[in-house]
Amino acid sequence: MMASGVGLIDKQAIHSHEMKCIFGQHVPPMIWGFKNIPKRLKADVIEKEDSVVVTLEVPGIEKEDIDITATEADVCVKAKKVIKCCEECEDQYDLFSSEVELPCSIKVESSKAGLHNGVLTITLPKETVTTRTKIEIEV
Repeated sequence: MMASGVGLIDKQAIHSHEMKCIFGQHVPPMIWGFKNIPKRLKADVIEKEDSVVVTLEVPGIEKEDIDITATEADVCVKAKKVIKCCEECEDQYDLFSSEVELPCSIKVESSKAGLHNGVLTITLPKETVTTRTKIEIEV
């Protein structure tokens, strides 16, 4: 990376090499400043009689790299995918995120998640809601 025999450092070649390590062979110039912004995961939400099922596509992401948190009203999924481009470069990550509002209250402690063939399925049991009962007024 030195200029021909003069002892100068070729900064442009070093920068170009680093960008190839981060983005592979094609370096989109508009993305240089935005590499740490999480990409949005698309989620499907299906409300069943006794649960809410949230499904997200997460191809190439290992279960250790997925973080799921839930409240009674929403579910937040964060994930990272390792990008390896060459031996001498540090590992880089693609970041993903999705926050899903739920159509009803859920039991957070009874929730379950599974990962199969790049599809993350989160099953959230509905909170049991007592039905309203009419109370008559006595005279």
